[in-house]
Amino acid sequence: MHPDTLNFLKALSENNNRNFFAIVKPLYDQVREQLIAFTDDVISEIKKFDESIDEDLTAKKCLFRIYRDARRLKPWDPVYKKNFGFSISPSGKNDSRAGYYLHIQPKHSFFGGGTYRPEPSELLNLRHYLIRYADEYHKLIQNKNFVKEFWKVGGTSITRPPKGFFKDTPHLELIKKKQHLITHAYTDKEMSDPNFMNLFLHHCKIAMPWFHFLNKGYNYTERQHTL
Repeated sequence: MHPDTLNFLKALSENNNRNFFAIVKPLYDQVREQLIAFTDDVISEIKKFDESIDEDLTAKKCLFRIYRDARRLKPWDPVYKKNFGFSISPSGKNDSRAGYYLHIQPKHSFFGGGTYRPEPSELLNLRHYLIRYADEYHKLIQNKNFVKEFWKVGGTSITRPPKGFFKDTPHLELIKKKQHLITHAYTDKEMSDPNFMNLFLHHCKIAMPWFHFLNKGYNYTERQHTL
């Protein structure tokens, strides 16, 4: 990751307005081109070990815009995001399947991934999949390397059994989860290290078996006795 990336974001967070952005627009364009090249390199490396990634996937399908949605901004809101980010799922950032996310922000950068916003049908399929294959799920997240790098699975849960499930549904606490997410924080020093890509790919490889498990659950159509 080029040092200019974090320096630009730090300056923008301190001067988050259109006038300042117009002044530093040439630097933004330079930083964005560097980020596109970095992301394309990461995608190429991930394709070497994860065959689920689309062959034609490129950085522009994975990178998020720095511009915030103007339709939702209040007069006092920041105009621009304080971070860059990309999501390398099988078909890119708009793919609801689990994939590899990088959040780039001074002092707040992290690796992330999992099921963030599944479609209702995908979440229902996954819940039935988890009833049947909960042991495999727990085996994956209890792997020593997984625990070392990601500690535990986060994400939101509901308090009551989901519609169609009951209090005696097996693995109910797992079924209540609406999201299955992992993170690993990066320091600014790590982000600026010339070998940062290798560190990010290391985390991708550890997360991949769990991601594949979740994505398989999205397509699970068998139904258990709970309905």
